Amino acid sequence: TNLTTYSGTDGQILYVLVSNGAFCSKIATLTLRKEETPTALITAPRLKICAGESVLLTATGGVTYQWSDSAATTGGIRTVSPTQTTTYTVYAIGAQGCKSLQPARITIEVVPAIVSNLKGGHICQGDKIILDAGSGPGYSYQWSNGETGQSITVSTPGEYSVMISNGVCSKEFKTQVIKAVIPEVIKVD
Repeated sequence: TNLTTYSGTDGQILYVLVSNGAFCSKIATLTLRKEETPTALITAPRLKICAGESVLLTATGGVTYQWSDSAATTGGIRTVSPTQTTTYTVYAIGAQGCKSLQPARITIEVVPAIVSNLKGGHICQGDKIILDAGSGPGYSYQWSNGETGQSITVSTPGEYSVMISNGVCSKEFKTQVIKAVIPEVIKVD
């Protein structure tokens, strides 16, 4: 009558006599459902993504899952598209409904978008122009002419492009260097 814990086996049939202390009583039949407490785990192929990208989260350790940010999703695999650095947590739920004691956590870092103020311009025959791709956190550069600095000096008209990478994302920027029209004196008064 004072039982607070019982360590039976999964599927064991239990008979419990329930009485109101007077003349009425009934035997209840219970089937014990027992399972190991699940342990939640979560993985992602990348922990850093570019702004606008998505990443696949995979939870393991349960039959269903309880995500902290979505009551509608109970599956172990989901695609997320965070707009800022976000920590996701998930509990694993076992076949008998047991819930993991601790949730699994994973933080997806959203790397700021790569930006550039690259501008071309007009040059006269024999002149030079500096093309500056701009700076940013962890930026590396690969220009269409093979150079790798933040800026290049060119003397030939044409299209120039630079691929900027920050170690996670890459983005290409293009500009034009145009040969200026040489002014002519057509009339002198």
